[in-house]
Amino acid sequence: MAAPQELLSYITTQRAARFSDDQIRKNLNANGWSKEATEQAFIELSSASAHQADPDQPAPVLSEGAATTATPVLGDEVPGVMQLLKKSWSVYREKLQTILLIQLIPALASFIFGLLIAVGISGSQASGINEFIVLILGGRVLLLVGSVVLIVVVLWTYAALLAALLSEEKLTLSQALSGAQKYILPLFVLGFLLSTITLGALFFLLIPGIIVSIWFVFSYLVVLSENKHGLQALVASRRYVSGKWWLVFGRLFFGTLALMFILMIGILPFIFFGEETADTVSSLAEMFIITPLITIYLVQLYKELKARKGVIDIVVTSRQRWAYSALSVLGIILIPVIIFVSVAVVNMLPAEWRSEGQVQEELQESLLESNGERQLPLVPLSFDEVE
Repeated sequence: MAAPQELLSYITTQRAARFSDDQIRKNLNANGWSKEATEQAFIELSSASAHQADPDQPAPVLSEGAATTATPVLGDEVPGVMQLLKKSWSVYREKLQTILLIQLIPALASFIFGLLIAVGISGSQASGINEFIVLILGGRVLLLVGSVVLIVVVLWTYAALLAALLSEEKLTLSQALSGAQKYILPLFVLGFLLSTITLGALFFLLIPGIIVSIWFVFSYLVVLSENKHGLQALVASRRYVSGKWWLVFGRLFFGTLALMFILMIGILPFIFFGEETADTVSSLAEMFIITPLITIYLVQLYKELKARKGVIDIVVTSRQRWAYSALSVLGIILIPVIIFVSVAVVNMLPAEWRSEGQVQEELQESLLESNGERQLPLVPLSFDEVE
């Protein structure tokens, strides 16, 4: 049986764009073409010339529910919000065990970290030891070391979650974690670039910041799926969004809105059991249901755009490098400015507007400064004493 002409044309076009045969095969298989049909097309092209196709022609996509041997239906329309949500729910159910185990790791790490800090602070206060010892045992050093460990754990598990969701196979927890180790540092570097560039764009008001955020929304997925790092991942994400900015914004906005609405409806019954119970249920639902579903939704949207544009071969131009570097530097400069302004605003607020902890900390510092020997134990004060 002869291969469909549109399949032959697509392969010819992608070869002309310098994509490898393996990349072309992977893209076609991801869009529903059987291995037999794909190999038949490559065999025919090796012995004869196929018709020239449009260089921007997307990968042929099989219509939903069609057999893999049927002629695909070409289409540039990305599935709507409900279709993406339905597919996301299907993937969530299929990979539920791995997703829950991955999400459990940073939750436990955060709990242990907070517990250690609380024990260190309470222990130092009860001992009545001097301020220097309190600063060490009370959590400053522990806070620094623990924060670094927590960041590594979060990046590692996030990479594992993306690896599990991007894979066509059903990965176990150990498989996802072992494959994600090498992406911890690239994700950290990308996160730093993305944060500072977005912050730099926000200097020019809210709208530029939103535009940049949508441009780079797929960058983390590009790192794991295409092994592109740093600026390459950012530029690749922007290329996928190019020409479809409003479509991507709309899909993400309304998809996230729908999931948050479902969360609100889900926790309503728990409000009758008290605010604390509702908050606990809401936190658990966000971590183990909503956050994974939003991530799966993003992965599905990325796959749809990638299927239509093919794997993008990225070369970062000097102009792009200078532009993004300038925005990043501007974002770095803005960080201490924002911190300074925030602290100044908080200090200007009346005492009754601030939290009990903030007022207590200020009074404790005043007592220490007024004590010449600086040996006063840090005994917690009640808020009634503050007033």
